[in-house]
Amino acid sequence: MKRQKLHSLRRYFIILIALSLCVFLAAFTAIFYTSLPRILSQAEKEHFNSEVKTVLGLLENSQENLAALTRDTAFWEETYQFVQGANPDFIEKNWYGTSLLGSFNLHFAIFKNKQSHDAYLDTAKPTEKAFVEGLSASLDPAAADLLAAYENNNTDEVGMSGIYLYNSIPCIISLMPIVSNQEDTEPGGVLVFGNVLSKDYFESITPDFNMEFEIYPEASPAAGDNPAEQVGQSSLSTTIPITDILGNKLLIKLSSRHNIYGNAMDAVNRTCALIVLAMLLFSALLYVIVNRFILRPIEMFSRDIREISSSEGNVDISKYSNSIEFSRLSGAINSMLKKIGSSKISVETMRRILNAIDAAIYVSDTHSDKVLFANDKGMNEFTTSGAVLGKKCWEVFYPNCFERCSDCVKLNLRDTGDSIIWEALIQGKRYRVSNSFIEWTDGSKATLHHLVDITAIREAETDLQKRLEQQELMAALSQSFVSDENTSDLIMRALQMVGEFMDASKIVLAKRNGDWLEGTYVWDNPNHSERLISIEKVPFVPGAIEYDAYLTEKRHYLVAEDTSADAKLLMAREKGLHALIEVPIFIDDEFWGLLGVSEVRGPRKWSASDIQLVRLIGTVISGVIVRDSAEQKLTHMSSIVDNSPQFISFINQGGIFEYLNQGALCHLGYQPEEL
Repeated sequence: MKRQKLHSLRRYFIILIALSLCVFLAAFTAIFYTSLPRILSQAEKEHFNSEVKTVLGLLENSQENLAALTRDTAFWEETYQFVQGANPDFIEKNWYGTSLLGSFNLHFAIFKNKQSHDAYLDTAKPTEKAFVEGLSASLDPAAADLLAAYENNNTDEVGMSGIYLYNSIPCIISLMPIVSNQEDTEPGGVLVFGNVLSKDYFESITPDFNMEFEIYPEASPAAGDNPAEQVGQSSLSTTIPITDILGNKLLIKLSSRHNIYGNAMDAVNRTCALIVLAMLLFSALLYVIVNRFILRPIEMFSRDIREISSSEGNVDISKYSNSIEFSRLSGAINSMLKKIGSSKISVETMRRILNAIDAAIYVSDTHSDKVLFANDKGMNEFTTSGAVLGKKCWEVFYPNCFERCSDCVKLNLRDTGDSIIWEALIQGKRYRVSNSFIEWTDGSKATLHHLVDITAIREAETDLQKRLEQQELMAALSQSFVSDENTSDLIMRALQMVGEFMDASKIVLAKRNGDWLEGTYVWDNPNHSERLISIEKVPFVPGAIEYDAYLTEKRHYLVAEDTSADAKLLMAREKGLHALIEVPIFIDDEFWGLLGVSEVRGPRKWSASDIQLVRLIGTVISGVIVRDSAEQKLTHMSSIVDNSPQFISFINQGGIFEYLNQGALCHLGYQPEEL
């Protein structure tokens, strides 16, 4: 049988990385340099065409606004009199302290009389006066036609506005007949308002568009759809046919920088360069990692196993790989299979069983304390790296420990195989630990550690115990209020009991007094007296956190574990309160005050049971306040009845007087002991 030729796994890996890199670069180039430029170019054209439509719309709006301004000024009695020579101070009177052009933001204004002569002409720039005079003369035929059309039609639509090209300089002008009112059929002249369509004026009416324009007489037929024409890779332009106010055909050329395409392609080029560089670095790093952690260890592992093997292999794994490395590994594994083939228990099966147990299992050497075995849970229970094998058991359990524990359970274990079960606090968690001696694979004595996390169980027990204690406290408080003692003493005793139970620094029962909350009952923890600050009253107005919480937001309680984290609790922090719980007290749906529990030693994490306890205490105190108020009212009414001069008595079913007030005794003439 012909022997198959072996190949190097390292060579395979290098070829695979090179081919993958080439395929990626080819695909990347095809995507970014074929599809993306076309998409960007199309997007640029669509964006440019949209801007062209908007700019043309702005130009049209400018013409319409100018026409409306011209019409409003032309259809005016004073304007009509001005061109007739009957109102010479028309300009000074209506634009006193300013100018006609400045008020209307115009470049020039021309008032023509009925003979098309200039009755008044003004320009924004004196240097443009000659130009405007020539422009006015060129408009004389149009003005005459306009006057004739108005006399014949007498409609509001008579007028001319749009672009006018004079001496190759484009202007936006509007011509309107001057009449005294809309019903007047005899125009007195023509009013011409206009602006030179210069670069500055174009930018002023299209401030958000970085676009250039050019207007010239039509020299060739325009395209039907007026598509955007790409000029090189730097700009876009389009030429659109228009008609001036005299019906002459013009062309307007709009152009803009090719910003989207250019910027995007620059970014693509930089991104491609960075990605190619990153791929090269990644490939080099991947090879170093694979060589360091896979190829070299396999070679070394194969050499070590071959040294301890004493027989030839009998498993052929060449069908999986023809590499030299796997061929060497195959020979080494075959030599080891003969030694472990007689084993009746599968090591892998046992490992799977141990790994499936929801408990951390360790085996440590009894003398050196080194960990010999750990299941998966044990590998990651006390370390993040999972590196526990070879370490001392006390190094795994207690990282800050430098020697064997003084109370090590190994000192109390016996060789009988019996286990010692105990609880231990390890790295903040509580575990149920079972230890016993076992025989290790080499015949030596080892210690088995079996740890079950019972933290949640103990926390649940603690929480349950705390709730039971709170219930006992509530029962004691409720029983204490069933007394004829002074209400103030009862409330102060209740505050003290709650404060000592919660180990709080201060408990305040504050009553609302207008715009203030005043501390009616205050208990201070004597053990925290060096940090306590007296708080007599706090404002209770809109904007105060208690007012907004209880009256605006209708909240049932207010909790702060760190008052410095909330700007609204700045006053509480200035008073030395670092954490607090507050609950409102309502009497007959009216805000009476609040019960507050605070901490001055630092931030404190309040539990749900703490909050529930304070709310229950608030409810109990609310009932006590209601009861005390009712008793006071009853005493007051009893005093009124007892001292009333009216005859008031109570007779039982046997006809015996149970009660007589002073008025009844006076009427009957008896003393209470006589009845």
